[in-house]
Amino acid sequence: MQYKEILVATSNNYKKEQFEYLFQDYDLKIKTLSDLPFKEKPKENKGTARENALLKARFWAEKVDIPVLADDAGLEIDALGGEPGVKARRWGGLFKDNVTDKEWLDYFLERMKNVPSKERTAKFKAAWAVVFPDGKEITKDIILPFYVLEKPRNGYTEGSPISAVRFNLKYQKAEMDLSKEEQWEVQKKEMENWKDFKEII
Repeated sequence: MQYKEILVATSNNYKKEQFEYLFQDYDLKIKTLSDLPFKEKPKENKGTARENALLKARFWAEKVDIPVLADDAGLEIDALGGEPGVKARRWGGLFKDNVTDKEWLDYFLERMKNVPSKERTAKFKAAWAVVFPDGKEITKDIILPFYVLEKPRNGYTEGSPISAVRFNLKYQKAEMDLSKEEQWEVQKKEMENWKDFKEII
């Protein structure tokens, strides 16, 4: 391995924990935005998760001399015609950046209250982007399908209110009842099979 550190472009503790798990087979020290002195952030104004992930990775790659990984995801609820889309937290502009988990979840449940059980399907369209110090860029797209419960179960992960009603079809469990290995199984396999990343890192 030619690199010893990587910046994961997030201040979210849940995402930090996730990528620590995904990178456990690599001899990499993970840094996050909380370790940096910079306060500015890029404007995530692109139309796809991949474009926004690349935008963020490029922004931070200009400020550090280690590889930068950024991720983004669009949330698509089939019964809502694909809403909220790539700006899931802000719900396409309906909410401001400081919307609370409770406000977001309450709105979501209200929108879903009359949706029949067989139509409560959804997916995350996620993307990872890595920009290296020499300017090389690689990306990976990931689709994570799930089912939406009618009522929250066992709380939710701070910063991820959808986890209150996200149901894993493979394990037939609510997200909050899954182990970390079960929660991140798909992402772990994607990381293990990411040939482009392995060849460069």
